Amino acid sequence: MLKKITQDILDEEASVATWIPAIEQLGEIIERHTSFRIADQDIAKGETRLSSGLAISPIQAAMCMRETYRTAMFIKGLDIAIREKISEAVISPLKVLYAGCGPYALLAFPLMSIFTPEQVRFTLVEIHKDALDSAKMLLESIGLMSHVAKFVCGDATTYKIPANEKPDIIISETMNACLGKEPLVSIARNIVPQVPDATMIPQSVSIDAYLLNESKEHVLVSSDHVGGIPEPDRDRILLGKVFELNKQSINEWTDITGDQLPGLSIQIPSHYEYRYEPRLLTTINVFGSVRLKDYDSSLTYPRKFPTKEKLQGGEILRFYYELGCNPRVRFEKE
Repeated sequence: MLKKITQDILDEEASVATWIPAIEQLGEIIERHTSFRIADQDIAKGETRLSSGLAISPIQAAMCMRETYRTAMFIKGLDIAIREKISEAVISPLKVLYAGCGPYALLAFPLMSIFTPEQVRFTLVEIHKDALDSAKMLLESIGLMSHVAKFVCGDATTYKIPANEKPDIIISETMNACLGKEPLVSIARNIVPQVPDATMIPQSVSIDAYLLNESKEHVLVSSDHVGGIPEPDRDRILLGKVFELNKQSINEWTDITGDQLPGLSIQIPSHYEYRYEPRLLTTINVFGSVRLKDYDSSLTYPRKFPTKEKLQGGEILRFYYELGCNPRVRFEKE
């Protein structure tokens, strides 16, 4: 059953109409094979504030499964990356390090029904012991433990990979919109330099600045509308990219020891119509052509500029990424 569900998610012809029931079925399997439950719990219970950001609670991590499109696209991206690496591999099995696996190892365990342990083995890293215990219970109950090389209860921002366990693929979904709050940037900065030849998933997370007319972002239709919903005729002005996380940028940050990572500068037009508001948009390139774009998930909804000050026009803004316990994109005027 798990294999059939996973094949439905990976089907090249699949759409949200396919993914919704498939992800719901994944949830049913999880409920039958774990004791971890979301209902009637404080969603913040168990979260950990690290020096590098917020490690969300196991309950919040479990709730990510409710984002159908996001879940399906990460599973698809990981599947493509694994197949590409297998075709190139000299030594088997392929090694995948999953940083921040949560209580369900959601992006990995479906693919364990597709690949054999001789093809792929996973190291699951999770800072919260109850979440890691839940993932272990799930995999034991379904009979997938042979796919796991190692369970690691620890902080992925400081985890040192043993010399004989270097992964071929690193995957982590520990992020929020505009790379705020959660520690994906710090996790990537810690792990990628240890295995520079490994594939990183997501391959890139980019943040772009726009002026956009919010009244044109969506199409409103009446309750008696018949037929397909037309695409919105959006009214936007691209100001430019302000920050990007990828392997190249991580390499460029190697010698930075302070609490800021450099971004890019943009200029606000001297005069812009009152209908426009400055917004930041996140695009996630999971792997290859698999992407999360505007409104595909909570991670890619437009966000306000990190300021309460009204921009007058003509300003040059230098963006940077602020590290620390509350990481986020910020800017200062040049």
